[in-house]
Amino acid sequence: MKINPSTGPRNQFMLNILVSLSIVKALESFNIPKLSIKWPNDILSDEFKISGVLIENLIKQSQIEYSVIGIGLNVNQLKFEGLTKVSSLKNIILLDLDKNELLTKIIEKLKIYFKLYSESGSWVFKT
Repeated sequence: MKINPSTGPRNQFMLNILVSLSIVKALESFNIPKLSIKWPNDILSDEFKISGVLIENLIKQSQIEYSVIGIGLNVNQLKFEGLTKVSSLKNIILLDLDKNELLTKIIEKLKIYFKLYSESGSWVFKT
């Protein structure tokens, strides 16, 4: 996916916003309750971390040349030894989720939000 207008280093946080928003909107479609974003890179359900986002940018000539976006999402894992504020989607909604269906939904939302940003040139848009 490509973001247009060209994104400079001062707008790196926009990538976090677009990715986090896409994940939350995808998870809402699976009825994951009490979703929130703990900036800059955690997705929570209630007070439990269920996802993390890491973004590495290559900057050339004052522009982001490309970004590598990593999304970690606890889907069907049941136990988290030694971690008290971490959970999974399965622990929260008590259902196994199809990882391919979940991935497809996240990619769908990423395309929507990247397109909205590209067309509007702003992070303020209606969904």
